[in-house]
Amino acid sequence: MVILDVAEVVVQVALWVLSGLLFWQWMQERQRRRRRGVRISRRIEPLVRNTIYAAVVRDPAKLTKALAELVDDEKASKAVDIALRVVVRVLWDAHRGEPNEPELRILADDIAAVESWAQLTPEQVFTFLTETTAEVPYAMRTLPPEDTILMAFVVAGHLLSVHRSADDRWWDYLDRVERRIEAGHR
Repeated sequence: MVILDVAEVVVQVALWVLSGLLFWQWMQERQRRRRRGVRISRRIEPLVRNTIYAAVVRDPAKLTKALAELVDDEKASKAVDIALRVVVRVLWDAHRGEPNEPELRILADDIAAVESWAQLTPEQVFTFLTETTAEVPYAMRTLPPEDTILMAFVVAGHLLSVHRSADDRWWDYLDRVERRIEAGHR
């Protein structure tokens, strides 16, 4: 029986070391991604802008049509990636750095209430915001992909509308955010 206990301990230690290594690699990749810019395709950007517009005007029919234009996996993946990056950049602007959990909870409640037309719950939005600010890869996200896709555009539209300067339009703010994404700045 002692041999079995030692084997269990060895397996537990190996799993602990492996999970620590995987976490370290994920953190390294996260920091590397933060430092480099991303080229936003001229083919994809109008699709992103149109989809965010549909969310800003809170028109489910327009949003459905805009999402349908993301017909293939490559377009959809690139468009969602841009929308997620927009969410992160605007959150960092609004909170002057990475927002903490209480700030994300308040924001999630606000987004769920204001964007009630999209039928998002505060808990869904909180999970989305938490995973997005932590830059959790798609494969490790807890929300279904269709929820992540919808929230990427609804939340991006909400944040661009709410956190723009008073004399600004949301699309002008989006232009500035996209330039910062391409330059690799927070």
